[in-house]
Amino acid sequence: MNINKKNTLADMGSILVAVDFSEVTAQVYEVASHLAARLQARVTVLNISERDYIDYNPVPVGRHHDSMIEAHATQKLSEAKVFFDAHGLSVDVVGDAGLPFPT
Repeated sequence: MNINKKNTLADMGSILVAVDFSEVTAQVYEVASHLAARLQARVTVLNISERDYIDYNPVPVGRHHDSMIEAHATQKLSEAKVFFDAHGLSVDVVGDAGLPFPT
């Protein structure tokens, strides 16, 4: 990249779409798809789920709860891929889980 060149929005090659799968997620996808199409940009959909802290206790419920959260996130990320693919856009979906506090 030329440091003397004035960068514009049109120089953007990728768009990061961080989602929590709340009720506004569909609207976020719509806006991101319009922007990505206009800019011919690649889309990365990112979701970081909070891992249930019970997982670090020997209680099976925590691990079961985490697997339910992971399955839900995987399903929702698959739906995001279908959405962006249907709009003819290049998309990557990334999901991970972590604790909401340091251990």
